[in-house]
Amino acid sequence: MVPFLRGVLFLIFIPSWALAQRMDPKVGRNDTIVAPGFVLDGDTLASFWLNPVLVQDKMLYHSPEEKLKFFRLRQDVYAVLPYAKYAGMRYKWLNAQLEHETDKRKRKMLIREVEEDIKKNYAKKLKDLTITQGRILIKLVDRETGQTSYEIVKELKNGFTAFLFQGIAGFFGDNLKDHYDPITDKDIETIILSSGY
Repeated sequence: MVPFLRGVLFLIFIPSWALAQRMDPKVGRNDTIVAPGFVLDGDTLASFWLNPVLVQDKMLYHSPEEKLKFFRLRQDVYAVLPYAKYAGMRYKWLNAQLEHETDKRKRKMLIREVEEDIKKNYAKKLKDLTITQGRILIKLVDRETGQTSYEIVKELKNGFTAFLFQGIAGFFGDNLKDHYDPITDKDIETIILSSGY
């Protein structure tokens, strides 16, 4: 009896809803929605591109220490992510400029200009990073540019400077040749994807 009642109510309310739609002064006869589509087996189907949606399970922590460790990692990633994004943007811009420039002197001037810009705007802030944040930044620079920090310094400066910087990083237990791997660095990847960056 209940399914029958639902069917009757549906038949009663649908015509009144459709009539209200037709009589609504806001909805006109020529109101249309234009959407891209395609024809499949004689049927025209609308086609819409949706933004990607991150679906992830609820984080489970086995201990309070593990939860605290993850929250510290999240705080460190949030602290250095803007720098990595900026470095990636400037590196791509610089590469685009260097592709069109053949004069060695002008190429060096472009590189020096970017270096001075970074020093002027970020040198003090980067000096204030913790060692952990510095390690994360090295990995995120690789994520953003597709090249390790060592490769970037070697390409833009020279091999000796890259070797020197690698030695200084090694003194602090870091490695400029560290690669970013979304599988082994899955917690960092989860934090970045959930942050909306």
